[in-house]
Amino acid sequence: MRFWDFVAKGKIELAYGALWSYSPWGPSQLERRSRDYRYYLKNEQSVQYGGRTMFMSEVVAQSIIESKAVLPFMSLFKNDPVLVPVTRSSLLQPNSLWVGLKVATAMQSVGLGSAVSPLLVREYAVGTMASAQEHYASQRVEQKLLTDPEHILLIDDFVTRGATMMASALRLWETYPKADIAGFAPIRTVSNSGHFKKIFDPVLDAITLYPSGRCHRAPD
Repeated sequence: MRFWDFVAKGKIELAYGALWSYSPWGPSQLERRSRDYRYYLKNEQSVQYGGRTMFMSEVVAQSIIESKAVLPFMSLFKNDPVLVPVTRSSLLQPNSLWVGLKVATAMQSVGLGSAVSPLLVREYAVGTMASAQEHYASQRVEQKLLTDPEHILLIDDFVTRGATMMASALRLWETYPKADIAGFAPIRTVSNSGHFKKIFDPVLDAITLYPSGRCHRAPD
């Protein structure tokens, strides 16, 4: 099935969860602090957390475990999904950092997910503002699992419009058409400074792909 075969069926929704929010432009001290969170995660920095030195991917996993009673997205984990890291927009080089894989591995190590399977491969680099169609065209499913998974959770480092995550879901639906697929990112972008509330602001919502090919993530 091709990209436009998917969208010809009407709008497609992909459930996703996020733990923290960050403001790329806001001037307040809290918004500036939110950009530190994004920097630490994007670079897999080690930080002090609970009296221990931990990598940010580990902080994500530990934060979910400690706060799971109040997190709206815990339903994404209830069926022990296979965790599939979302590919970077650039080509993965030997020994280069893949934050989605780091986060997925840290989550699985604390019981969030049944396994980590890097099924998706980026065949050529795309720009940071690439459309869902461009993300879809530039990647493929490299391998097939021995048993078709019933539940897949895509893991990315952060989500803005959701085009990368949606395109990844479409590629996986081609191979596993019966799978229940959703997404998770530790950080979601709040582009409008007036909509930014706080850093710890967990959500469970949806990314929508419209017949025009445009992606929209709620809340934006």
